[in-house]
Amino acid sequence: YYEEILTFCRSGQWLSRQGLIYGPLNPVYGFGFLIFTFLHFTNPKRKWYLTYIYSCLIGGLTEVISSLIGEYIFKANAWDYSDKFLNLWGRTTIPYMLFWGAGGLIFVKLVYPALSKFIELLPKRIGNVIMPSFLVFIALSHIVSYTALFRYGTRAEGQAASNGIELFLDKHF
Repeated sequence: YYEEILTFCRSGQWLSRQGLIYGPLNPVYGFGFLIFTFLHFTNPKRKWYLTYIYSCLIGGLTEVISSLIGEYIFKANAWDYSDKFLNLWGRTTIPYMLFWGAGGLIFVKLVYPALSKFIELLPKRIGNVIMPSFLVFIALSHIVSYTALFRYGTRAEGQAASNGIELFLDKHF
């Protein structure tokens, strides 16, 4: 919610910054935090300042790679930070990387341990229903979102819809 709060503070408007069509999820943050989770698994006793530095670097790299994927695969540019202070190739900025570091540090040292303990308290039969349901929802949301994003890129290049799926995407997304 960092970007939403920042946008609100700057413009006074609350704008959704979710990255998927369905659900309040953002694949860029999700991928970054997934890497933070693995970072924690490799050494849960790592010094806090190293976790912070690694999180800064991982977050920045995640933004750069996500931006490149969006541009070259989906032909869509979701963000351009070229006009921002201390930007790196217009794909991230040093200040944003510092926020990634803070987010990673808070996640790895506070949120993940508490969340893990909570999940362990759930009865296995409930977890066996919730987890697959959640994964199916996320997978379907990704499929719909990336298909719509890909169609957005081809539509922007002037390619007319050539089948029913593309017509549906053009009408609804």
